[in-house]
Amino acid sequence: MPGGIKKLTNLPGQYGLAVSLHSAVEKTRRMLVPASVALPLYKLKQDILEYNKEKGRRVTLEYCLIDGINDTIEEAQALVEFSKDLECKINLLLYNSVEGADFRRPASDTVEKFMIYLYPRCQAVTLRRSRGADVAAACGQLGT
Repeated sequence: MPGGIKKLTNLPGQYGLAVSLHSAVEKTRRMLVPASVALPLYKLKQDILEYNKEKGRRVTLEYCLIDGINDTIEEAQALVEFSKDLECKINLLLYNSVEGADFRRPASDTVEKFMIYLYPRCQAVTLRRSRGADVAAACGQLGT
């Protein structure tokens, strides 16, 4: 939601901020998160920079890796470029297949190459281990 980060930044107190990024390439991001058209990447980055400055806190960038969509080295390069001025950590999540959806989880070697490209170029990168796939509650499944 446009203005949401700014509102959070202006609230008194300390609050953590996690941003569902999923791609630092505008075209890919809009395909994955259609609502992102309301908050282009350049504006999102400005809002995060302001949050970093005002709150003195690091932001978490959530990034769900999807086979052949946002798991390429070009996508990793764009993520490095987007995050280079930010105080942030990147949480990589692996997509969990959902019946009726054309997306797939990337292969282990693809995930490893993506991570190796990101770190040490990014401050902190974590690969979150998938939980909830057995009850259709893991990343990529809640929308169904």
